[in-house]
This record gives sequence, structure tokens and C-alpha cells, in this order.
Amino acid sequence: MAAKQFICSVADALGVFGLGQALRRTRAPYVRIVNYHQTPRHLANNFRSQLAFYRAHFDNADPARLDGVLNGSAQGVAILLSFDDGYRNNYNVAAPLLEEYGFTGWFFVSSGRVRGDFAGGLTADGEADDQFMSYTEMRDLLALEADQPSQQRVH
Repeated sequence: MAAKQFICSVADALGVFGLGQALRRTRAPYVRIVNYHQTPRHLANNFRSQLAFYRAHFDNADPARLDGVLNGSAQGVAILLSFDDGYRNNYNVAAPLLEEYGFTGWFFVSSGRVRGDFAGGLTADGEADDQFMSYTEMRDLLALEADQPSQQRVH
């Protein structure tokens, strides 16, 4: 793992990723999709680093950009960040970082795992001991979209 991180760091420092992106931008536009499940608080700095990399190398795949890629009117490479299953740490950790870095989050929630409003305790790392989002938390994510209709951060 350390060797892989070293190789990626060197390649990034040499501009290899940037060169590859520049070459890809001359071709037909496309969307790269990256899927996450859990985004635990103790790995938030790793997620932050990934978002910084994405911001440097990709455009945000918000709904308008996605439509543009699909109908052929967009240029370049966009990234779509999806979050599966409705884990609560997507709400507590990922959503604020997506806002900070200007990315749209596409949340795919398993309806059978949605819970009522949380009334329990916290684990040692400050996460709720029930691991899935509540209806209220999902409504909060949708309110982010309503508050920023021109950028539509959550879907």
C-alpha cells in the first residue's frame, strides 16, 4: 500500500495525471464514477485528500453537467461521487466535505435501512451507534439542494 501511494504521489508531482487528463479532454467528454459506502470520521482526512485530487483533475458531475455529457454538449471529464446504502457517516462526514470542495453527492439510500429519528448514544469515535441515516438527516441533505438550486449538491 505504501509503495502504491508513493508511485501515485510521484506520478502526480510529475504531472502525469494532469497530462493524461489534458489528452482525455481532447476526446469525447465522459463521466468517471467513484462509489463510496462508509465514510468514517477517522478516515475523513483520506477522503479530504481524495476530494482535493478530484477537484484538481475533474469537473463536478452535477445534474446539468451529466445531462451535457449525455447529450454531447459538455466538454472534458467530470466525476460523479456516489454513496450507497445511506450510512450515517455519509451525512456527518462526506456531505460537509462535498460542500467544502464543491462536489455534488449522489446518495443511494436503501429504503429498508432508513431509521426513525436517532435517540441512542454515540460510539467512541463520536458516531451514532445506529449506522444508518434517519428521515430527518435525509431531509437535511435535500434541504442543501433546495438552499443552493443553481449548484444542486445532493441527489
